[in-house]
Amino acid sequence: MYTLKPITKRVSDMREKYRETNPEICTARYRLITEFYMENPDLTGILKRAKNLRNILENIPVRIDDNEVIVGAQSGTYRAAALYPENSVKWLKEEVENRFISTRPIDPYILAEDDRDYILSTIDFWMKECMSAKTDAMILDEYKDIAGNGVTQFGPSDQCQSPVGHFCTGYNTAIRKGFGAIKEEAEEKMKELIDQALPGKTIDQYNFYRSVSIVCDGIITLTKRYAALAEEKLAAETDPKRRKELEMMVDTLNWTVEKPARNFVDAVQCLFMYQTALCLDANMHGMSFGRVDQYLGDFYEADIQAGRITPEYAQEILDLFYLKVAEMNKPWSYGATQANPGYTSGQLMTMGGIKKDGTDASNDVTFMMLQSVGRLLLHDPPQALRIHKNTPLELWEAAIETTKLAGGVPSFENDEVIIPALMKRGLSLEDARNYTLIGCVEPAGCGTEWPACGGTGTESYMNMANALLLAINDGFTFVPMINAFFPAPPGTPTNGSVRPPDTSTRWNPWKK
Repeated sequence: MYTLKPITKRVSDMREKYRETNPEICTARYRLITEFYMENPDLTGILKRAKNLRNILENIPVRIDDNEVIVGAQSGTYRAAALYPENSVKWLKEEVENRFISTRPIDPYILAEDDRDYILSTIDFWMKECMSAKTDAMILDEYKDIAGNGVTQFGPSDQCQSPVGHFCTGYNTAIRKGFGAIKEEAEEKMKELIDQALPGKTIDQYNFYRSVSIVCDGIITLTKRYAALAEEKLAAETDPKRRKELEMMVDTLNWTVEKPARNFVDAVQCLFMYQTALCLDANMHGMSFGRVDQYLGDFYEADIQAGRITPEYAQEILDLFYLKVAEMNKPWSYGATQANPGYTSGQLMTMGGIKKDGTDASNDVTFMMLQSVGRLLLHDPPQALRIHKNTPLELWEAAIETTKLAGGVPSFENDEVIIPALMKRGLSLEDARNYTLIGCVEPAGCGTEWPACGGTGTESYMNMANALLLAINDGFTFVPMINAFFPAPPGTPTNGSVRPPDTSTRWNPWKK
């Protein structure tokens, strides 16, 4: 019979803190990127992005909250959200000016007055510098008459409110190789190209590897900054038990990320620190973790066999990791928030399934992940369980009991259907067997491709019903159902059942 293990007092206290804390806006990232872009107008493209990220990782506030073991954050205060003005700021300007971001009925954010003043004093710079402004300037004249027709996600303006995201990067490589080795590999590639005198258009390749090296520097620096902070806390700590834990954290943070993980705690910390860096780079939308139990399972088993960790402490570490992921959130415009409420960012995790050789992949960490879900009852991070014809019965039982408790978490994804479908799309047998779920439920390669399977910026979302309505109604859509389920923001005028022109919303299927 599947039973839930008790959670520790520390985990219980942190879960309560998560549930009771009202999210706020942290402008630390906004200030850093604003100053960097203002001071570096000459930089463009990939090098600008890389150097900006390194600047953020070197200067973003670091914090280690009471009793934390797994550390990393996108904000200077607990459960605060960062801002990403390089994408789009039209909605942000409007909601900050009228203070609606703090009073709206869905997912409001506390915004300090000095932060509000800074945003408003710099926002006009971003109105012309952001990606939406640059994209809008390139829209085809022929497209403007059909923009916002409700069939695609593209509207007449402000295309980049929420970049695509929706991918799973090479977490397993980061854990097992380390960013020090990745940096060395990138610099070897740079040297090879220099030795060849940069033939043809290989300058683009050179700048790619150069950017990889810059980003590796930033991620390693961020981790060392956390190590230094842990050392400061160790020096001031008097409780023997916490001192021992802080000593472990100092050792972990001085080693992991730069070098290959040595143990379970190293691996979990590397996983979350890499995610922290990814989320500080770009807006956190569907940044999916991939097959977490496959990254961590062998580290756990080796530590248990060697007596380096107990099952109880390892479970607590995983619980604390889940709470760190849940803490992270991203601000949306009010219009987008209506469809995506709950301060969520879609950092999906996948478990179970089969290995590259076709055998069952479930391990002890698979069950530990279900324990975290079933006991913490968090809506973030979302979970997906891969199932197949040889899924162990005890895993079926654990997953069914967990989803009954957690309300549909995890979801169940069928390997027998998904693997052949991915192979038809071009993935190799090994990559298809190693697939992960992205964002909501989209299957894709685990750290081997950029599937771009959701979000604005792609043609992934197609409303065929609206295409039919446009065809039979002379280019117009009749939208009483849309207005009923997605009411216009407060103050927006209405005209019967058809929403009036409002180019500030992407989903505006009111007109030809």
